[in-house]
Amino acid sequence: KVMPSPAAWATLQARYSSLGLALETLVRLTRQPLEIYALDLQPGHQAATLIVRLGGAADSLPARLQRVRSTLGDGPANILEGDADKELWREAAELAWVPQGWSLVKVPLTPKRVLALDQELMANEAQRVYSVGANQAWVAWPGELAVLDAILARHELSGLAIFGSAGKLRLGLRNGDSFARRIKQALDPQGKFPTL
Repeated sequence: KVMPSPAAWATLQARYSSLGLALETLVRLTRQPLEIYALDLQPGHQAATLIVRLGGAADSLPARLQRVRSTLGDGPANILEGDADKELWREAAELAWVPQGWSLVKVPLTPKRVLALDQELMANEAQRVYSVGANQAWVAWPGELAVLDAILARHELSGLAIFGSAGKLRLGLRNGDSFARRIKQALDPQGKFPTL
């Protein structure tokens, strides 16, 4: 039931002139019969970077990289292997891109909702990474979370504050609140345990 860890890893980084173009490519990649270990999207002010990680047998990686590369389009793609690949993903896992003192919020979403949300996040100077094929946003927020709470509610999204400024842990739309209240009432009728 457990697959062995791949013998070799490689990461493709492709830069696009807009988040929309990068997102179109991301969706195209998810519809291909490719074994992708990680698929992240990092937007900037004037561009976006698509990051694709592959793993497997060392002798099969070059052909698989070429198949992914052909799906990425005509733009330049940088290939990271060995220590460079490991360092990129170590920094991602350690959230090294989040500025000191900022809050970090995890937001589940779908690729179709990224563009509208990203416009507001960018306008508020938030740093963000869309991971898991743009099905999850990691939002580094510079100020009070009340503003992000309102943005997420407007987009009918929910978020979970991972670390940062004190306050609510759950932001935006609170799906399933009535169900959660009924469960809490059944399991804790005297209200001894706190709610999120």
